[in-house]
Amino acid sequence: MEPNERTDCSWLQLEGRRALVSGGTRNIGRAISVGFAEAGADVAVIGGSDPDALDATLQAIGVHGVRGAGTIQSLDDPEGVRHAYARLAGEIGPIDILVNVAAVRPRVELADITTAEWDRVLGINLRGPFQLAQAALPGMVERGFGRIVNFSGMNAYWGRHSRTHVVTSKGAMVALSRALATEGAAHGVTVNTLVPGTIDTERQRPEWYPDPAQRRSRQLERVPMGRLGTVDDVVSAVLFLSSPRAGYITGQELFVTGGSFPLVHE
Repeated sequence: MEPNERTDCSWLQLEGRRALVSGGTRNIGRAISVGFAEAGADVAVIGGSDPDALDATLQAIGVHGVRGAGTIQSLDDPEGVRHAYARLAGEIGPIDILVNVAAVRPRVELADITTAEWDRVLGINLRGPFQLAQAALPGMVERGFGRIVNFSGMNAYWGRHSRTHVVTSKGAMVALSRALATEGAAHGVTVNTLVPGTIDTERQRPEWYPDPAQRRSRQLERVPMGRLGTVDDVVSAVLFLSSPRAGYITGQELFVTGGSFPLVHE
C-alpha cells in the first residue's frame, strides 16, 4: 500500500476519531492499531516491553497519514498507566475509542502461583484495562460518544489447567465490560467484549511446538469452519464495534471463533 493510501472504510465513520490500543504493538494488537489508521482514526498504542515493535507499529500507522503516538508501559504499574494515558491523550487528543488487548498468559501450576504472580497477572490483564477505561469513560460520556472493546478469551469459558490466574482475569473482563456498559449506555458510550478463538498469529506458529502437525490438527478439529482465524477476522469485528454503526450494541460478547464456541466443547 502506498503512503497515505487507505482502503475504503468510510462506511465505518471512524475518520477523525482517536483510538487507544493497549497491547497495540504486536500480533492482533498491531493489526488493530493499523486497521484504525486505515480507517482514518488517529491511533495511540501502549506496548509492554519492546521498543522496536513500538517503532515499527508507529511507522505502519504513519503510512496512512494519521497521527500516531505510543509508549512502553507495563499495565501492572498503576501510576505508570495513569501517566501513559494522560501523555497519549495529550498527544493525539481526547480518546474516543479504547481497545484493551494487552494480556499475559503464563502457565503456572496452581500450587506454585504466588501472591506476587497472581497480582502481576491480574494487574496486567484486569486492573490495567480497568484503569484505562476509568480514565477514558468520563470524557466519552461528556462528548456523547465512546467505544470500549475489552478482550477476553476462550479460557474464560472452557477453563484451563495451570492458568487459574489467567482464566480468572479473562472471566472478569466480561464482567468488567458489563459493568462499564451500564455506566455509559445512556450517554452514547458502548462497552463490549471480544472473544477471539484460535487466531493464526506468532503464538500459533508451528516452530513453537514439539509436534506442530498434531497440534494444528487438534486445533482445526475444534473449529467448525475448518480453519484458524486471521488477524483480519478480529480487526473487522473490532472496527465495527468501535464505529457509530454499532451504536445499539452494548454489554455484549462477540465470539470470533469460527463457531468453536458454543458449537464445540473442549
